[in-house]
Amino acid sequence: MKRTLLLGNGLNRTLDNGISWEDLLTQLGATNDEVHGHSVPFPMLFEQLAAQRGVMPSARGRNAYKELKHEVAQSISEHLGVPGRIHCQFASLPYSNIITTNYDETFEYAYERLDRLVTLNRLVTNPGSSRNILKAYSTVNDIPIYHAHGHARWPGTMCLGYEHYISLITKIRNEIYPAPSEKDSDSRSHLEELIRSSDGSEEIWPLLLLTTDVDIVGLELSYSETDLWWLLSLRVSLFMAEESLRSFANKITYYAVKTDEKSDFDSPKLRMLRSLDINVVTLKEETYLRGYETIANRISQSFA
Repeated sequence: MKRTLLLGNGLNRTLDNGISWEDLLTQLGATNDEVHGHSVPFPMLFEQLAAQRGVMPSARGRNAYKELKHEVAQSISEHLGVPGRIHCQFASLPYSNIITTNYDETFEYAYERLDRLVTLNRLVTNPGSSRNILKAYSTVNDIPIYHAHGHARWPGTMCLGYEHYISLITKIRNEIYPAPSEKDSDSRSHLEELIRSSDGSEEIWPLLLLTTDVDIVGLELSYSETDLWWLLSLRVSLFMAEESLRSFANKITYYAVKTDEKSDFDSPKLRMLRSLDINVVTLKEETYLRGYETIANRISQSFA
């Protein structure tokens, strides 16, 4: 079975100018009460910013809302872009597909830094005015790279508020449940056939979570990332409920790195992932950089 890397913002956080998406919105004026242990979900921080700018739901097609998304995209481009050695270490692994929830191209640049002979082909898919990107945005030596939650180059594609995540799930459902009628809107026959006939080379990234082995690295997997949780739940329900599909079941491994003495490796989130038939690998290291280096080495050995 082919292998896919699902990459979050963790690697970017190891950079000198790395920043969390929550901190980025806080810098733009959102209020996050982490001091008292109440971290506001990222989409709500964006909604808060929009409300502060006077953008009501009925006015989201107007310039003020679009300007806010452009401001977020501009801030991302100012913080990110130059990869570190850990990016290059993961870029050297022989994955068949790369999915990232990041809005930047830092990981793409790692391939260029790694090998001057690399062929980086951007704009395999030009989102244009689309709100969501399901197909590969670019390829590196024919390896497709998917920006699951949008790209800063097209601010309109970025998943920032809850409305954007809802839109994304709707688009994914329309792709994997192409119902000929309302009566068949939840029929899984089409999806089951896709899984049975798949060779791990899918046109859209959501199917890769069902048809290839997936390593999840540097991804907090916030509960607000409803598209990913929905797909993970769909996966386990498919393979556990349909006995004829079990031989096609893929393997998903989630890597969790902790750096403090109070690290909780039995958190509700990790327990939930295990209940969804996901292999959870936990590491405690002095720094996140060291943790990701250890993960990269382990994955490299598994390929060997």
